[in-house]
This record gives sequence, C-alpha cells and structure tokens, in this order.
Amino acid sequence: IRFRQFRKRMAATHVRRGLQAIGSALGLALGFRRSNAEEQKHDENFIVYETSKEGTTSLSNFQDMIHDFKRNTCRLVILGETHGDQVAHLLEHRVFQSLSDSRPCILSMEMFETDRQLPLDEYLHGIIPETSMLRDCNVWGNYKKDYRPTVELAKSLGMPVIAANAPSRYVSIVNSLGQEALEKLPEKALELLPPLPIKTPSAALCYKFATYMRATQMQSGTSVDGEGGMCPANDVLNDSNPALKRMVLAQSLWDATMAWKLVEVLRKAEHPKVLHLCGRFHVEHGLGIPEHLDAYLRRFHCDLNLGFMSEDGDAFRAIAKTAVFIPVEFAPNGKPLNIDLKDPLLARAADYVIFTNSAATIEP
Repeated sequence: IRFRQFRKRMAATHVRRGLQAIGSALGLALGFRRSNAEEQKHDENFIVYETSKEGTTSLSNFQDMIHDFKRNTCRLVILGETHGDQVAHLLEHRVFQSLSDSRPCILSMEMFETDRQLPLDEYLHGIIPETSMLRDCNVWGNYKKDYRPTVELAKSLGMPVIAANAPSRYVSIVNSLGQEALEKLPEKALELLPPLPIKTPSAALCYKFATYMRATQMQSGTSVDGEGGMCPANDVLNDSNPALKRMVLAQSLWDATMAWKLVEVLRKAEHPKVLHLCGRFHVEHGLGIPEHLDAYLRRFHCDLNLGFMSEDGDAFRAIAKTAVFIPVEFAPNGKPLNIDLKDPLLARAADYVIFTNSAATIEP
C-alpha cells in the first residue's frame, strides 16, 4: 500500500513538472518571457551587491543572487522596489522567471488587495476576461507596463498570484480613527485582515517613518499636525501627535496584512517557494513585513522546522531572503554615482542591494 501511494505521489510530481515545463514554453512563445538578448541589453543598467552580518557590502551578480534564492532553505524571497523604477520591474520579472525554471514558485504582490483575490483567481483560471479583472481589481495605473508581464507568466505556468495588501478602505479607517476601529468590522471583513490586534510597530520602524515624514514635510513645507512644525523622529506612538500615530499604525496594517498572507501560503507545504513584490519601505532594514512575519512564524509555528530562535528576526532569516532596488544616477562607465559602500545602513538594507539606473527606460 505504501509503495502504491509512493508511486502515485511520484506520478503526480512528474505530471506537475511536465505541465510546468509546457507552461514555461508557452509563456515564452506568447511573449511573457523576455529573450536573453533583450535581458542582457539592460545588464549595464544595474549592479548587485551582497551584504553580510558583519556589516560589509561586496560586489555580486544576478546569477549568484538567484543561486542563493534557489536554495532549499530559502522558502521566501521579498523584493522591495521603488515604485516606477523601470529596471527594477524588469529584474522582478527575471527573478520570478528564474525561480520558476526549476520548481513551482508562487507570486505574491502588494499591488493587489486581499478583497480582490476572487476576480484575480477567476482571471487566472480563464473564467473572466482580462478587462473584467483589470476593472474589478482596480489595478495600479502602471500595471500593464510594469506588472502585467509577470502576472501573465504566472498565469501561463498555472501558478497562483496572491493579492496580499490590506484593502485601502481599512487602511483609511486606521488612519482616521485608529486601529481600535477595526474591531467593529463584520466577520467577513476581518477575514481579509491579519489577526487583531496587530503587533505594535517597533521603535526602529517608528523612527524610520517619522524621519521619512520629516523629510517629506521639509520638501513640501507642510506638517502632519497642520501647524507648520516638523514631526518628531521619536515618540511616534505618543498621544501628543495623534495624527502621526494613526499614520504609522496604518502603515503597520499594510505590513502586517502582507506578512499574514505570506504566512498562510508558507504553511502549505505543496508550495515550496514564494516571491513577494512590494515597495522598499515595507522590507528595507528588516523592518515592516519581516518584523510581522517573524512574529507570526514564532506564534503559529507554521510547521517550517524553525527550531529554537533566540533573537528577533531569526525565524524570518531562517526561511527568507530579501533584496531592495535603489534607483541612482549612473556614470557613463556604467557605475552608480554618489553611493557609499561603507555606509552601515546600506549593509543592513537587505541581503542584496541592487542599484538601478534611474535614467534607464525599458520598452514594453
């Protein structure tokens, strides 16, 4: 009996791999995969650096990064982009293509909200046309140019695409009324969100958020409290600045929702690897999604064989790799300008830091 069960599992595996190969070839034929020549044409528009626990940053390359991502111990890859970075979007597609070449890889995206999963699934399964999906999912304005090729590749491979972001209406509730207001949502609505209450944002994230808001205010001459002052880069959760407190809690709802959706996928053993696309702020420096995901992994175990993890972040680092794309000016010789590889903040930004040519344009 056990032998027959083993043969059935092996047969199912061969069928799945065969279908994946067919889907891969079909994706290439339909133009969802870019040619090698087309990819290499843009190789001069990015440069990859690997960081270390010791705080160093060393030159790497795309293939070595992919090899690291393909390790069996790496269940999750998170890519943090600067929205609108053309080179980053091309590389995200290449990463998903490379990971899908050897084994099934699920695509998870900030660009779809959790309440849009049904129309997205209906489109991926060929039930509704793309025009209906685009309307019902309320896709981003740059979807067709920047994200459609990757979604279409997943569709051709028969792989799920996870709508991972919190619905904007609930983020607005937190931004206006605070996190406690979510407790009043009906049960169906709560199914779209992570377990409540959401983990309190860390001091590091609060400092980063306040610093970002301060820089934004200096550029625009506005203020969170409307009084023309600069928001402090500390005591963000202090009630003395309720508007800023609600803003960072709304940011945390985005992060927690994406982390929770990733945990749900990771708990399914038949899905060996997940690629998540999101903005840099949600993953950079191990803040945001990594913090919430680490807490969820510890709390719910997820059958991931994590062992005993003594420090914050250990559970996340045991199964995940991160990379962030940073658009900068490139010199005529193909090297990025005005970067300091000895900057300790850069070495802690992610496992891989990819500088992209901010002036490069990618043809659709």
